[in-house]
Amino acid sequence: MAKDILGLYQTLGNIVQSARKHISEVHPRISIGYHKVTMTIRDCVTNIDDNNFVNFLINPNKETNLDSLDLKLLKVLSINAREKLTLISKQLQTTPEIIRYRIKRLLKDKIILGFYTRTNKHRSGLSTYMLLLNLAEPPNQKDKYFFANQDNVYHVKECIGDWNLIVHFSSGSNSKLISTLDKIRGHFSGKLNKFTLLILLERHYFAPLPKNIPFGP
Repeated sequence: MAKDILGLYQTLGNIVQSARKHISEVHPRISIGYHKVTMTIRDCVTNIDDNNFVNFLINPNKETNLDSLDLKLLKVLSINAREKLTLISKQLQTTPEIIRYRIKRLLKDKIILGFYTRTNKHRSGLSTYMLLLNLAEPPNQKDKYFFANQDNVYHVKECIGDWNLIVHFSSGSNSKLISTLDKIRGHFSGKLNKFTLLILLERHYFAPLPKNIPFGP
């Protein structure tokens, strides 16, 4: 995440510098909108990981002035969104009523878009994939409706770069994988220039809020 193009180049430079011996190509993509985000697994669920993690999404399309208390509250919620208001207020040295009001305002202003439970899909007997699509034209409402009705697609976002649509989905079998790819390619028939499929193995780092956000002392 970067606030401007300078921040983008600095981040890319740091990543490339730290792993330059292992990088052959770099393809940055700029996210410009989410079309589907869900952590609900409706396909082939056998066992949900007991170590559930609740988090939130930040609206990328609206800039709002946040004070130090808002930022500290977001940091606390990013660690555990189910924390009791009394404990949050004690940690932030304020009252539960103020914390309750701030959370409601952050939800109303769409700074917080929602709360969800992170699950380990691999432990649920699922494999996860990321499909990169290069479309001849931007996705429309019909495309968004299509993805909303796919039971194993859990994250879709539009971006700028070599690929202008990224689709995350899960599958419990090879037949489900092939049928999902066939559905997506069939839906975009006529405007799909190229695509590539990545198999997601393991997440090594996850930060709901970037470290460069000033949370105050």
